[in-house]
Amino acid sequence: MNKFIKECPECSKEMSYVSKRGLADSINKNRRCRSCARLGERNPSFGVSYPAWNKGLTKETDDRVAKYAESHKGKIFSDEHKKNISKAKVGTIISKETKQKMSEVKLGKKFSDTHKERISKAHFGKQFSEEHRLNLRKSMIKNIEERYGQIFPNYNPTACKIIDEYGKQNGYNFQHAENDGEYQIKELGYWVDGYDKEKNVVIEYYENYHKKQLQKDKRRKQEIINLLNCKFIELKEWKISREW
Repeated sequence: MNKFIKECPECSKEMSYVSKRGLADSINKNRRCRSCARLGERNPSFGVSYPAWNKGLTKETDDRVAKYAESHKGKIFSDEHKKNISKAKVGTIISKETKQKMSEVKLGKKFSDTHKERISKAHFGKQFSEEHRLNLRKSMIKNIEERYGQIFPNYNPTACKIIDEYGKQNGYNFQHAENDGEYQIKELGYWVDGYDKEKNVVIEYYENYHKKQLQKDKRRKQEIINLLNCKFIELKEWKISREW
């Protein structure tokens, strides 16, 4: 393929074209190489008028940029300076040391343990007060009831059988999802797996996924005990026998 070559009028770098027409057009319009063109777009002192590289700003800004261009007219920048400007897209040359610090911050190496704990609490909602959590639950329940009517929480049929069997063996009569529906503690916005109202005993069956939310379950348990002043029984899938 034939190449048509000319020199950049700004830095004398060779500029190649695939056609004679392209070369002629570049000569007629006195085009510069890409590097010089990019520099000119960011800096009026390279010969590009303000409206050509930044449109839509106020006249005051336009005048300020024009004054800047006038004050820099005739200044000759070294090749090294031009190269640095080209590298610094945001106008700042970042040293290797600064880049390393930024990388360490992103990886969390510069965060103190206290700061990490605050971030963790913020992400997992641990900064919310008990009152705020309660209001959120009540608001959510109210919105669902207004839209869909009475709420019937999802339940585990196997858990109901285990709760029934546990009740028979220990003298309890638990109300659960398959026996008059799960008992709702309206004051807290909770439903419990089983509740013996006569003996004031709550029973909860924790599937294996509850191992990932032990603190949450512990807090919920304490809230229920504080309100009902009840006995609280926990049946954990990963501990109890499956031969019921």
